[in-house]
Amino acid sequence: MRVQRRMTLALLARVGLAAVAALMSSVAQAQAAAPAPASAPAPAQPPLPQAQTGAVTSPKIEVVPLAPAAEVNSAAAQSIAKAFVQGCVLTEGELTGATDWALSAGYEPRDAGAPEAQTLLDGQAGSVFALPDPTFKLYLVVMSGGRCTVWAEGAVGPAVQQEFQKAMGELSAKGARVQKSGERTIERAGAWRQQLQLRYRRVGGSQDLGLNVVTTVDDRPGVQALHLARVSAAPTHEPDGQPAAR
Repeated sequence: MRVQRRMTLALLARVGLAAVAALMSSVAQAQAAAPAPASAPAPAQPPLPQAQTGAVTSPKIEVVPLAPAAEVNSAAAQSIAKAFVQGCVLTEGELTGATDWALSAGYEPRDAGAPEAQTLLDGQAGSVFALPDPTFKLYLVVMSGGRCTVWAEGAVGPAVQQEFQKAMGELSAKGARVQKSGERTIERAGAWRQQLQLRYRRVGGSQDLGLNVVTTVDDRPGVQALHLARVSAAPTHEPDGQPAAR
């Protein structure tokens, strides 16, 4: 998972549409090949906090109170979290399901030849949808192989994190398996960013999904990226035959 973090955060240093294509392909490849989290990554350099890893059964995801400035952007944050959770997570990144959700939610399909669509898809098969909102930019990107991304510009990171964690906490309370596999904060492109990684499996499902959320940490509007990709299922037993920790 360390490779995934390095690629994601290095690419986010180039904030703008040009960076998202590399972000999507690199994170998707790393997540698809990554095994279940088993050991802690190397600690980050000071003053960065040490990464936290480990599988947790039905974890309690804490919601951090927002500063007043972030509350102003709550509507945008709710739209972003809703797009990712309902458009990507609940459809498990399936192309038809995500497309149906986007169209029913009022998103507009972007022509494959449009510059932003070409950049977001990076030559991969898929579709790009945009929310017609004049206050900020919000794209839902669905690609083949169960990859799904929400890319937003002009939103406040802490508000996005709060709405996302609230939504995932609700899914966990309903019986879905939500495991934190990593979290850290790092400075890139002159801004501090929080990276949160979760593994998700729906109730009664067998497919594990890797969720990778990278947001700014202050109250200034910026670029926020939320990505989903299929990952290998967590092992059910340890090498000695004992049940694996959940």
